[in-house]
Amino acid sequence: PPVTPEYEFASQAIMNEVLTQADSQNLKLDRDNFLSSDSAICLQNGAGDWFKLGVNTPASGAAAVMTLTKLTGTQLDANGRPVLASSNPYTP
Repeated sequence: PPVTPEYEFASQAIMNEVLTQADSQNLKLDRDNFLSSDSAICLQNGAGDWFKLGVNTPASGAAAVMTLTKLTGTQLDANGRPVLASSNPYTP
């Protein structure tokens, strides 16, 4: 769309700088991250395969172990994305 008459270059430059800084901080390189047990981290490899990171805590009280599970079949949607990411969990 065309630029609106309200567009001000100086204001836009400041907003771009603020957004860039916020985006950099959102990489979480300078903060701790916390995920509850019902959250997931999914990673895609160069071949397009998806994997889910998890934590397995044995009932025996042994040390927790990081797990890596390849997502297949019904765990992927029609576009090959993890079903976990196919819908917004915050919508009713």
